[in-house]
Amino acid sequence: MTDTPTTKARIDLSAREVEALLEQIDRRLDSIGLETQPEVASKVLDLADSASSGAADFADIVRADPALTGRVLRMANSAFFALSNPVTSVDRACVVLGIERLRSIAISFFLSRGSEQDPARMLSRQTWTNAVYRACLCSSLARAYAPQLESEAFVAGLLLDAGIPVAYQMQREEGKELYLQAIPPAQLFRHETHKLPFTHVDVVCAMARRWSLPDVLSHPIVWHHEEPCSQTPKTESQLLHRLTYVVGGICLHGKRALSAEDFPFDVARKQLRLERKQMEDAVHTAREQHQATSYKLECVAHGEHNLATLADEVSRRIQSRMDSEMIHSIKRDCRSTPERFILGGRTIELCGDATSPHVSVCLLDSREKPLASLRISPAEQTARSISSALGLKVRDDDEVMLIDEFLRALAA
Repeated sequence: MTDTPTTKARIDLSAREVEALLEQIDRRLDSIGLETQPEVASKVLDLADSASSGAADFADIVRADPALTGRVLRMANSAFFALSNPVTSVDRACVVLGIERLRSIAISFFLSRGSEQDPARMLSRQTWTNAVYRACLCSSLARAYAPQLESEAFVAGLLLDAGIPVAYQMQREEGKELYLQAIPPAQLFRHETHKLPFTHVDVVCAMARRWSLPDVLSHPIVWHHEEPCSQTPKTESQLLHRLTYVVGGICLHGKRALSAEDFPFDVARKQLRLERKQMEDAVHTAREQHQATSYKLECVAHGEHNLATLADEVSRRIQSRMDSEMIHSIKRDCRSTPERFILGGRTIELCGDATSPHVSVCLLDSREKPLASLRISPAEQTARSISSALGLKVRDDDEVMLIDEFLRALAA
């Protein structure tokens, strides 16, 4: 099937054509992808360089970025871990993956190199700012409405608009202008449905499939522009759908956060059955959380005016980090490769352990079968101390200097 977009409007597509459309979008995602903001990448790299960083530290930063959130959740839910229950929160995903895998993610970032004034870059940045606020608001409302889903609500809110910057890049030129207009989310979705071959929701649906998001997350995200049924919600997905419908319909163009006056109290009261005071408190809490997150990242970015310089710096640090990881990998492989030496007129074999600082020493017989072995710390031992431990007497033709040099290299 060709990847040329259909000429039909999205509303005119059949169910089979919609499925083909999602497959087409998925293929095109390989060449576009979702952009990670430079200051987020920089902060994660700081954590990757710190030996004291824990999973909670990574989670604090990962949850502020849709691209990282999708990647981390996808990896945590992969068949490799074979978990009985799907991972739906960033905190649990970071614990499942572990520090070393999170560090690997940190060095695999790809930062697009467009101009700061490029419309796609500006749209991506605005969408990211809005996404962090929607996540904070969805989470704070969940605390009053469905507290058991607070973490899931944050993820869902973060990903609601993730398809917008990607849809902008995929649409034909005549369709791009729609995404640059300051129109309410529901109106944007209607325009896409009636005038364009696909919507930003189609894009985020393809992303959710690619990331293998659990249904409890993917359904509320994909259906957030559709009003929930009037029946009492019975599942976690239905509860989250009511939250995403309320939060996803709020217009945030030109705003870093929402004031209480702009909050849709009538819609929220109908869907969430909350008191006005509870909703006002949620809006206030979301504003504080958003400001705290923005401040933490802006301290890294040194202000939005310096994003191009920051992107260059992050790219440089990524390359440096990758070089460091490559050298570390080579050293680790070297530690695991046995080396043989002559000591006391006999053959000994030294082999480092990739998972510990110790070295195995094995005394071999004339048929190269092991006679005796011991484990030592290379930083504390020498060829002479090894010979003494094995009951050997050092001879002039022994490879004492080579053994000492090998031990020093392993200790380093």
